[in-house]
Amino acid sequence: MQTCRLPVEVCEAVIDAIRPDFDNWFDFDTESHALWACALTCRAWRPRAQLVLWTSVFLQHHERIPPFVAVVQRSPARLAPCVRTLCVHPFSSGPVPLRLFAPALPALRVCAFEGVPCMAFPPRAARMRMRAFAALVELRMSRCGFQCVGDLCDLVWACARLERLTVLDCTYAQPPEARFSEADALRIAGMRRRPDACAKLARLKLFGHPFDHPAAPPGSVFGSAVTEFEMVYFDLASSISLGRTLSSFTALHTLSIVGFLLDADTWKTEPALIHSVLSALPPRAPLRTFVLHVETSYETDERTLDALCGREVHEPPDAGATAEPSAPTVRTLAPGLTRLEVSIAGVPMSSQPWWSAQVKERMPSTCGILTVAVTKIKERGLW
Repeated sequence: MQTCRLPVEVCEAVIDAIRPDFDNWFDFDTESHALWACALTCRAWRPRAQLVLWTSVFLQHHERIPPFVAVVQRSPARLAPCVRTLCVHPFSSGPVPLRLFAPALPALRVCAFEGVPCMAFPPRAARMRMRAFAALVELRMSRCGFQCVGDLCDLVWACARLERLTVLDCTYAQPPEARFSEADALRIAGMRRRPDACAKLARLKLFGHPFDHPAAPPGSVFGSAVTEFEMVYFDLASSISLGRTLSSFTALHTLSIVGFLLDADTWKTEPALIHSVLSALPPRAPLRTFVLHVETSYETDERTLDALCGREVHEPPDAGATAEPSAPTVRTLAPGLTRLEVSIAGVPMSSQPWWSAQVKERMPSTCGILTVAVTKIKERGLW
């Protein structure tokens, strides 16, 4: 193909539109094939296609890491500024070479690590290498391994401009009783006094987090500037201890809780889930949005309703009696709340009217702000 009949601007817009979806990393390589074809079509298309290919780099296999580092080091001025998104998923039990962090990537905005073992992140080395990521604003870590919680902290604290952080199902080599030493507690206390430690972190998502120790509540590890917080549980019964987690986030305006409701009978001796979470908010928290996504196998079960929302008003014993509040209402617990979304997955779609009517009847104080939806599990999983 010697010439292009379409304007170059139109061709570049098409090339930009077929950029692979970084969030769908399972199909990242397949979606990149079209860009590779564009790069080989003609000279006019090659620069734009190569630029888009280098914008999002996905290192899916362990053996791809050294060639990537070598190429960037050979052309640091031409290639390094192109990389804006980097995903590392080695599919290997061996360590990721630390030289991955050696090239300076001045334009890097998003970095994701999937299944990286703990030996890849020695705290001192990680802290030095991550300084090269000066512009990093989002960090995602899923199923990564660390020697201790302090290693994770070192990695996060090295990103001074971080705005969004996701930590999902990470593991720690040390047993729970050894994860927080006296030295770790002193270091965390020192970081709390540093104004640049997670000062810009506004969005936080956690699953399987170890931050339930008095020496390290999430607010001391990730700063207190968080405004959007999503907590994922395998079993929503674990959310009973959410108070310590939420107490640090005084600026929180959006809260999402996601998880499985494995045993509704757990809540017989506890306040209903929605009221329990809202009562754990710090005083004067400006919460405006609360999203609860529950996955359950029950169809139309009163026990599930009791676990989720209880009943704000007792049934009157006879026609002449007046109803009295049985517990603080949602409006009382979160007076600034403007949106309450309850999403239930795992039940038949045809049960949507029943669930909506029942939840609204049990929480009359939420009239005007409550939305109840029945969804398919595949539409929104835990991740």
